[in-house]
Amino acid sequence: KNFGLKWNLDLYKRRVDQNINPIGYNINLNIRKEWNEFIDDLDLSESGTLISKFNNNDLVRMELNGNYLWEIPNSNRWTISLGGKTGVISNTKVDSFFYFFGGGLPGLKGYPFYSIEGTHLAIGELAMRIPIFREKHISLGWFTLQHGTLGIIGQLGDAWNNDLSKISIKKSIGIESRLAGYSFYNYPTAIGFEMHKGIDKFTMDIGDGIPLSYGGETRYYLSILFGF
Repeated sequence: KNFGLKWNLDLYKRRVDQNINPIGYNINLNIRKEWNEFIDDLDLSESGTLISKFNNNDLVRMELNGNYLWEIPNSNRWTISLGGKTGVISNTKVDSFFYFFGGGLPGLKGYPFYSIEGTHLAIGELAMRIPIFREKHISLGWFTLQHGTLGIIGQLGDAWNNDLSKISIKKSIGIESRLAGYSFYNYPTAIGFEMHKGIDKFTMDIGDGIPLSYGGETRYYLSILFGF
């Protein structure tokens, strides 16, 4: 069970390519109280059947993220984006199932989703996007292509468990391609392809005696959504 508060503020300059290459800023705040019961062990009932033993993993989760985007003066709508996200879980002894995970598409994109985890999270991002074309009407079957951009993205951050000495900042760099238009004349369609590489290498011990190594590899992401 959870109960909380969400607050969102979006303020963008209105223009035809606002979806793919916006100018403005957004802020998102999410604070919620969670009452969690999580299976910790198995036991035998009086009849000899297996039953689950649950432990409480109650916590307060706080998340804040946002982006500020502005246009480079005297450019053909080249934009710079500065963004970040942070999160805190009040119960630092909670099971790792409830941690923040800082890799993958919503986090440091050069690392797998579960490779970066903890009760505290901080990620920063700097990106530049360049329009390749806009306000076109290129018909590709059921898809009408209107706008396209290319971008470069740099990120840094980490997740940790209430011990600042354990922070090990990890960096990621990548490139992206965005295409925007409409499908079947009416449905907004956003196609994104990204390629990222984790700069810093590290190992992660999940308790089986075989450490996992991350970083130094290239990861690819393809998304087809209604918006970016």
